[in-house]
Amino acid sequence: MAEKAGLPMMQAKIIPPHVGDAYKHTKHAQKPALLLTCANGGPVEKQADIFPDFDLQQPLLDMEQNLKNPTFYYLLPKIPKHEKRGLTRRVIQTMATHKDLPKIVAFDTFVGNIDRNKGNIFYDPVTDQFCGIDLDQSFMADLCQEACTQLQTLQQQAATSLTSEEIAGLKIYRSMLQQLLTQCPAEATKQKILDYYGICGFSTEDLKEAVMFHQKLIDESYQSCQKLVTLLDQIVMP
Repeated sequence: MAEKAGLPMMQAKIIPPHVGDAYKHTKHAQKPALLLTCANGGPVEKQADIFPDFDLQQPLLDMEQNLKNPTFYYLLPKIPKHEKRGLTRRVIQTMATHKDLPKIVAFDTFVGNIDRNKGNIFYDPVTDQFCGIDLDQSFMADLCQEACTQLQTLQQQAATSLTSEEIAGLKIYRSMLQQLLTQCPAEATKQKILDYYGICGFSTEDLKEAVMFHQKLIDESYQSCQKLVTLLDQIVMP
């Protein structure tokens, strides 16, 4: 999806189990693997002198509503309950500082990636480019709906006006969301996830609960994304 949209994102290719000679006699031969492209530069978390207030993570306030799905159990220690949800003002401020960032934030919103922490985004000062890595916590939440809620709150706060830089960043964000909606329809995305299960050798019957959860979430997120684009039109293109 990211490659198709021309996004600055690390690419990954799944290597199915039992492929290749290097590990055929080891326990790893029965497991799928990933082949990843390289990301230039280094993680933002190690460049604090350049990015002291950097924050692109769109967290959830709490995971209580999702506890019925075991997919979320391992996330609990990582998401403090006091954190605000989704597209916070701080995320909007951060993504306004560079042309690459609104595109990465839009992709995270679109795929429900709640973990764009400072270790999961690289910056290369030589090329002045960012690159997102690690999308293993995608399709975890409807971040499009969370973004709608945050932006509606901003609209209601007359004293909280957006800067010209923030509006410019939101325009890029909106444009990328629209591009993703057009290029990556919901049915194709749901099928791609099923294809990945097959490539990895996983049984969709064994993972029936997870499959149902992700397919429902994708449908909800696509509907929310359409509302989000309409809302952004009101904010950045009055």
